[in-house]
Amino acid sequence: QLGYATVAVGTQPVLSIAYDPDRVTVKYNYDPEQAKQLLDEAGWQDTDGDGIREFQGAEGVDFPTPKVGTKLSFDLMFASGVGQLERLAAAMQDYWKAIGVDAQPNPVDFDTVMVPALTETFDFRLIMLGFSWDPTGDQKAMFGTEYKGKGFNAMGYSNPEYDKLAAQADRELDPEKRKELLIKASDIVNTDLPVGIIWFNKEITAYAKRLHNFEPNATGGLLWSMPFVWVE
Repeated sequence: QLGYATVAVGTQPVLSIAYDPDRVTVKYNYDPEQAKQLLDEAGWQDTDGDGIREFQGAEGVDFPTPKVGTKLSFDLMFASGVGQLERLAAAMQDYWKAIGVDAQPNPVDFDTVMVPALTETFDFRLIMLGFSWDPTGDQKAMFGTEYKGKGFNAMGYSNPEYDKLAAQADRELDPEKRKELLIKASDIVNTDLPVGIIWFNKEITAYAKRLHNFEPNATGGLLWSMPFVWVE
């Protein structure tokens, strides 16, 4: 990312008051060998030598599993026309292929295909999105049970312990105590892993020097500066 992004460690972005990567319990480092081991343990092995793993069965699993022989293959849906996502999808395809997974990039129109897939049909296997957090550390809109299955919590995530800590943070007036609650809450989500957060952007804002009282910020600058700027 040429210095304009930070690898995500946890769910809280760099500008959040609750950003504290040293306090994150589980760190998802790039480790192909561990990935292969986990797939083996889950019953996915390449038995026919074509480079793609097939499901061979798993013991002690209490949820529906694929049929034996099913290939580990899926589409990766993302919004078309976004160069950054296209490059990322191509890289992911290579990384997955190296461990025996067939991932096919599937660029689609955001409004007509992706939004209905997320909110109505749920017709996708894996979807890649961009999202902006503010510095307050409040992430209930994506992880709170009250939003389960709707809005940004389309994956239907729910954890009572997270809800409890997030609610306590809403009522806490002491900044340091609130920060501590948010750090604990986000660590729960990161361990449960309902979504995989990959990186946090550092955006570039360009503006003419003739523009006065303009302050670039985490929301892009222009939106909140507009009423207060003037040009020579």
